Amino acid sequence: TNGGEPIIKAMKAFPNKVPLQRQACLALRNIASRSSPEDKKMMLDAGCEFVLREIAGRHQDSIDEAYAALRDLGCAAVKYTVDETGKA
Repeated sequence: TNGGEPIIKAMKAFPNKVPLQRQACLALRNIASRSSPEDKKMMLDAGCEFVLREIAGRHQDSIDEAYAALRDLGCAAVKYTVDETGKA
């Protein structure tokens, strides 16, 4: 393992701990940016993409970090800005 699995488990266990989620996103991004394609696949197989997308949708303070991690994992990471009427 490359260290991503325990981080993903912590993110799943504490979904409402915003500081933990933000730091976990940063850690996953750092791991992903220095990992081989095989290690990235292991992270994705462990549920990393789902967790990162869930956090990005739930915690506004973690969006940039979550999308950076997704990008470095090779996942599509498109951010949309939505105005007060709900239009992108």
